[in-house]
Amino acid sequence: MLRLEESETNIDYEAIHQRQLDLVLRQMNTTGFFGTLVASVFVLLLYGVAPTVPLLVWFLIVVLYFASRWLFIFGPINRRIKQGRRRDIQLEYRLILFMWFVTGCLFGVGGYLFLPEIDHTFEFVGVIMILSGLVASNLQNFYWSSRLAGTLYVHPLMLGPMIRMLEYGYYEFFFQLLFFVVLMNTMIARMATQIAKSAMRDVHNTRHMRELLVEKAKAESANDEKTRFIAAANHDIRQPLNSMGMFLYSLRQQLKEDSAEKKAALQGVENSYKSLNELFSGLAQMATIDARDIEVNRHSISLDSLLEPLVMELDPVAKERGIALNYERSDQNVDTDPFLLARMCRNLIGNAIRYTPYGSVDISSEVVGSTLILNIADTGVGISAEQQSKIFEEYYQVQDQPREERKGLGLGLSIVKRISDLLDHRIQIHSVQGEGSTFSIELPLAEEFSLHEPKAVELNAFYGLRILVVDDEAEILTGMESLLSGWDCEVFCAQNPEQALEIAAQFRPDLVLCDYRLGAGANGVDLLKSLRSKLDLRIPCFIISGDLDYRVREASVMNGFDFMYKPIEPEILHSKISAAIE
Repeated sequence: MLRLEESETNIDYEAIHQRQLDLVLRQMNTTGFFGTLVASVFVLLLYGVAPTVPLLVWFLIVVLYFASRWLFIFGPINRRIKQGRRRDIQLEYRLILFMWFVTGCLFGVGGYLFLPEIDHTFEFVGVIMILSGLVASNLQNFYWSSRLAGTLYVHPLMLGPMIRMLEYGYYEFFFQLLFFVVLMNTMIARMATQIAKSAMRDVHNTRHMRELLVEKAKAESANDEKTRFIAAANHDIRQPLNSMGMFLYSLRQQLKEDSAEKKAALQGVENSYKSLNELFSGLAQMATIDARDIEVNRHSISLDSLLEPLVMELDPVAKERGIALNYERSDQNVDTDPFLLARMCRNLIGNAIRYTPYGSVDISSEVVGSTLILNIADTGVGISAEQQSKIFEEYYQVQDQPREERKGLGLGLSIVKRISDLLDHRIQIHSVQGEGSTFSIELPLAEEFSLHEPKAVELNAFYGLRILVVDDEAEILTGMESLLSGWDCEVFCAQNPEQALEIAAQFRPDLVLCDYRLGAGANGVDLLKSLRSKLDLRIPCFIISGDLDYRVREASVMNGFDFMYKPIEPEILHSKISAAIE
């Protein structure tokens, strides 16, 4: 069989030879049909010239041979291939050689018995052309560098007509056929080596691909484990973060009259808290997207109904930095997933506020054909042309730019890009260093919207507002009580649904803030539904959760409850409550 160089001694010969055999067996089914067709043409050509009975008997033998060969290949051999059973390569190789030899002998006998004399010029030339064509057309089927398969087929096939030519005395034709046989042997040898090496490369590539797939599977498994860990830890880590935020806000209110040193120390702690909160939120969002735990729920929505709550939520953050957050209202409706688009816009607007030392962040839109282009522009530090192609990469942070003391992990824009790919919303950036940046999102227009438009409201004082807080974590309740009491609210706390129902029945709260996971299999959505049905409470209710599973938020919204993620910025919570009671 195939001979290899010394440097290739690590090759799996059995796999290569098996690959060659599979290729040959597939081709032999085709050659069987083709051989029967050629035999039919052979008979039609010589009918009336050669003896009829011997000619038909020869044809019948050829047909029976090809039929039995087809049955054999599709019988035991094909079953072994499909079942993946161990095969005797040497035995199959010998059987294939035998089949080629018998095929060559059958047509060689036909050529010897029925080759007419040159007086029947048409039939004489036709027989020679048919037999020569059989040889030439089967060249690609000889996969063995030993030339044995080609030799066993070509020699007996051409030997019959060559002997008959010697008997007729056609020596010139005899030598022409002899030259043809030598030429075919040379071509068979070259082609056999090339195809055998091709089979060897195929085995190499298959093995290499299998190794790459194994490594890819290992990498994906490691990434999935990381993703599952972050998702699983998400709720447990967000709980103390949320509590920490409440305590810090309360402490800041209590230190209003204290020394600048205490205020500076508190500011450092708050900056660390905010940095930790943002870093973990980014990781959790990336984990959710990577885990493909986000279900895209596209429908028509008013752009104003999506952006106005975001502007209301982030306006206090902008004012704290001395930045004007401007929103140009739009009467257009777009086709999107409101939750995912809101997450994109929140990250982009938040980034714009963070990297704008003075000036404004402007949100506007324009219609181009059947597309609405949403622009988020700032007068910030800008991004150099060299870095604009990298800002959507994970963990990439713009270099040589003035930044806040608390630094992010470089995930915000990566999350934006992943969501834009998920929704098929193209995002572009135009930025000039030192002048600002504009991020543009292309959104498909829609005719109708399915969500009501909330009214813009001003922040109100909460004096005497009765708020029921439900959470199974005592630290969360203590932090929320401290925060809300500082806003002059009357706060009632419950750690389980039974306490919540009892307190609500006695004190009739004006608003409920409820965790989703309440322990012992209970959840906030069921509790709030019970408050409505049992006590007929028709008041604003919020589900608060650190769980990134989209089904949690979906269940809350579908039942008419507002939803917030932990940890909650006190300024944002103040804005949400103010809007809810307006």
